Amino acid sequence: MTARELRKLLAAKGCTFGKGKGHDKVYLGRRMTVLPRHGTDIGPYLFHKIMKDLDIEKEK
Repeated sequence: MTARELRKLLAAKGCTFGKGKGHDKVYLGRRMTVLPRHGTDIGPYLFHKIMKDLDIEKEK
């Protein structure tokens, strides 16, 4: 999954975004994490970390 695809998924979940240097800040309520803006794929570890930071359950 690319960062662009993940950003669309997070936006659909109600996240808002802010700019950082080389990354985007992602907010969901009082929770915050960062999303890299480079063109490579997001690995499974980073994907799960972002979802955990935002307290988003994995869809089945």
